[in-house]
Amino acid sequence: MNDIQAVLTVCTVLVVPYIVQAIKTKAMTGNVARWIATMHRRG
Repeated sequence: MNDIQAVLTVCTVLVVPYIVQAIKTKAMTGNVARWIATMHRRG
């Protein structure tokens, strides 16, 4: 689990700023929201 958690942490650190920027610019907001919902279901 530690390896998986490390990978997820790295992915989160890399992806979150992209999501924030996408929401700020309102670019693909619907797709981002859908992706976030999918990730929350998995987590």
